[in-house]
Amino acid sequence: MHWEAEPDEEHTAIPDAVVDLVFAIRCRALPVDHGWDLFAAIAPHLPWLEHEPLAGIHPLHVAESAHGWQRPQQPDALLHLSRRTRLVLRVPKERIPEARTLEGARLRVGHHGMIVCEATELPLNRSRSLFSRRVVIGDEESEEAFVQRLIEEMRVMDVRPKRILPGLAHTLRTPQGHLCTRLLSVEELSLEESFRLQMQGLGTHRHLGCGIFIPHKPLSAVRV
Repeated sequence: MHWEAEPDEEHTAIPDAVVDLVFAIRCRALPVDHGWDLFAAIAPHLPWLEHEPLAGIHPLHVAESAHGWQRPQQPDALLHLSRRTRLVLRVPKERIPEARTLEGARLRVGHHGMIVCEATELPLNRSRSLFSRRVVIGDEESEEAFVQRLIEEMRVMDVRPKRILPGLAHTLRTPQGHLCTRLLSVEELSLEESFRLQMQGLGTHRHLGCGIFIPHKPLSAVRV
């Protein structure tokens, strides 16, 4: 008799080659489409950020709705940030000391001021289901072609999710023109696959918050 046991992943160590640096900030509001302005404000302090393949800037996020308030969709509409809003950079371990030099910086993000406060380090998450709020999609690329391209990119890094779900489309403003993106969920990963995807991301423009993956609840766990 022979059988292969399921791998025991409960004791799989979280790799520390890449971490999230979570900065407290003091900033009252930013436009919905703030990705480029945020990068432009940070870049003089961290000039390596755009070209560091394992680094990126998480999109600043506020709740979709709360107490009757609905998140605005217009690019120039303002997101009113709470005291709990954080600026999060995903950086390789060896860049942590350099990234921490952002502590205490006074940034000008477009027309809005931001004070960057102390950072804490957060390891990668053990979730087997991940999503990215923004993954770059070509202007003429169909949803089917988009998904197939990402499947191929993930195969290269030996990541094979059981389910891939594209979501809402968003457009980001850049000096070179508008960048088309889509939300993307990937589910039923092994822990090692999850860690690889969190470390490497998908697609381009990580400095604008694209292709950075964070945990989420899988569709199968949502009660209809």
